[in-house]
Amino acid sequence: MTKDTNPNPSFKIAYFEQLLKEEGYLPKIDEDGDLVFKSEGKTLFIPADSSDEEFIRISLPNFWSIDSDEEREAVAMVCCKVNKSVKVAKVCIVNDNVWASVEMFASPIQSVHDVFLRCITVLNLAVAEFRREMVSFASSENFESDHESDGDF
Repeated sequence: MTKDTNPNPSFKIAYFEQLLKEEGYLPKIDEDGDLVFKSEGKTLFIPADSSDEEFIRISLPNFWSIDSDEEREAVAMVCCKVNKSVKVAKVCIVNDNVWASVEMFASPIQSVHDVFLRCITVLNLAVAEFRREMVSFASSENFESDHESDGDF
């Protein structure tokens, strides 16, 4: 997810690559054409989805692993709670991990310029809220979790 091998990124990816550089980020286009960058120590990406140039998704994959069926049930409940409380964010289970994304439509794509940094902030907020809720759930339910001391956020 870090090689610069796509010589012809879509207009959307090229636009966000330039915007991120202007904001001081160091984006890279990976072998799939996705735009990858770091924010607050976490790796985020904007998928290269050429099927809809007006659709924007900024994702933080695999920020929480699911280690049991009991934890999966708790994660599903917390995902719903966070999705309800954090505007624009979407927190969901992908296989045995949890991903967070911010999704929207923009036409033209440049119209997202003024809210782009807010989107990254909201994404980080959704992750923080998810972690807080999972730790709270774990302590209230005597639920065993290896994530309580997860201090990388």
